[in-house]
Amino acid sequence: MKRLLIILSLLCTTAFMSCDEFVTNIEPLYDRVLDTDLNGPVYIDAFVAGLQNQMAYTLDDLTYNADGLSDELLYDMRNSQATFSSFQNTDNATPADNEEATTLFRQAQELRQLADTLIYRINNNISFADSASRVIKERGLYHANLYAAYGRYLLAMYHGKDEVTGGSTINLSGFIPSNQILATAITMWKEALTHTTNAYEKKLVNSLVARTYLFIGDYTNAATHAQAGLVKGDAALLGKYNATNDNGWRANAGTVRAQWSVDPRFKAYLNSDPTESARILISQKTGTGGFLFFVQTKYVLATDNITITPIEVIDWQENNLMKAELVVRGAMAGDARALINEVRTSRVDAATKLSVSALAATVTITLKDPVTATSYSIYVERDKELMLRGNRLIDQRRFGLFHLAGRWQYFPISSAEKARNPLWNQ
Repeated sequence: MKRLLIILSLLCTTAFMSCDEFVTNIEPLYDRVLDTDLNGPVYIDAFVAGLQNQMAYTLDDLTYNADGLSDELLYDMRNSQATFSSFQNTDNATPADNEEATTLFRQAQELRQLADTLIYRINNNISFADSASRVIKERGLYHANLYAAYGRYLLAMYHGKDEVTGGSTINLSGFIPSNQILATAITMWKEALTHTTNAYEKKLVNSLVARTYLFIGDYTNAATHAQAGLVKGDAALLGKYNATNDNGWRANAGTVRAQWSVDPRFKAYLNSDPTESARILISQKTGTGGFLFFVQTKYVLATDNITITPIEVIDWQENNLMKAELVVRGAMAGDARALINEVRTSRVDAATKLSVSALAATVTITLKDPVTATSYSIYVERDKELMLRGNRLIDQRRFGLFHLAGRWQYFPISSAEKARNPLWNQ
């Protein structure tokens, strides 16, 4: 035993001597980048690209989980691919305080923090000595405020203190209710408007502001900004994906693995009006015991099991539906049916080349009344048009139509955040 200890001692001594000799003879570091090395205008576009990537990374996990918490997606174990118990909790509107919830919370916070940091860096650490660099500064501040506000929007809309109290912490603050966070988001979006002269960028921000005012029930301000928002022909703001950063729907609610299936009402929509196939993209599957269920095919595979289909953050079609709703609510003038029909006819089925059928002139538009031969609701139209974007959960709350009484309508703020935050219970 003594001899063994001596041998081990000699081996350890030799190992440490060898390591010391190796470490003291290496070349200087070439690949280390200090934070101070990044304080130049030339790096701002790279930081903006990072924000865009973080937004996409945040959206894919968030949207399918949010649609699962709503009545849009279903978790049913008769589907043999449904194996994650955490998803079952979400479907029951009792989302667990687990790794899934922690990830959703962390991703939104990272988007907000990265954008906040870029604002600070631009305003405090970078010198803009000439007109060309000042153009870069304005572009950086536009995007940094855009995404800092959007990160706050996600925290306010999807996370909460309890079943019905939305809100979050910001930088280890105490709990901040949703409306207060959204007020800050609106302020930051309006700040973004001061840093651009681009007509499209202004319309995009105005649509985001209009949506937020609409969701908090400030219909007058919502109407003002929706009128200045996106119009037919404008590009959507997208969460974009590629082969190295693919859309997470594929592995959890897609054709690769469909743990989440689509509520059967979407098949009923297609049965009622086959032209809805232009925007309701689903396929039928068979599960255990002949159980029939439906899987979304909007976020499809490209190659090698990679889903690169973008997720729409906001588009002109949603802006049109906001205006239609505001017309019905009496907050602005206009023709709600015409606004809806412009959306419907813009959606064309790739196979049949047919657009979604327009509503007849005899149809009255309502907010949430049941659909009949002579009436049609904003609530149902939003259900179809904004399918699989994470909007349904918010709509259920604001229309007072959440499908499970007394259950969670937000994702719980993670216990990890509560444990490290000294102000959580104050």
